[in-house]
Amino acid sequence: MAVTRNLPKIPHIVGSGASAVIIALPDVYGSIGSAVGVNKLSGDRPDGASGATVKSAMKDGSVIRVRVSYMDGLKRRTSDVICCVDNIKRHSPS
Repeated sequence: MAVTRNLPKIPHIVGSGASAVIIALPDVYGSIGSAVGVNKLSGDRPDGASGATVKSAMKDGSVIRVRVSYMDGLKRRTSDVICCVDNIKRHSPS
C-alpha cells in the first residue's frame, strides 16, 4: 500500500452491473482491484453507473471500508481499502 493523502484521485468503477458506482479514489488498487471489486475507469461511463462519494456509497450499503495492517520494514502501518459489498459476500466462507 502507499500513502494516499497526496495522490491525485481518479475515477474508479466499484461493483458491476446495476449496482456499479463511480468513485474518485487514489490509483493504488491495481494489484488488488479485482479481489475487492474496484477497477480504474477507462473510456466512457458504463450504462447504469452513478457517481458517488465514498461516504454516500457507504451509507447506501454498496461499499465498505476495510482497515488493513501491514509491516513496512520494522514499522507497522495501516491503510483503508474500499471494497465492493458484492465481492465480500461472494468471497466470504459459508
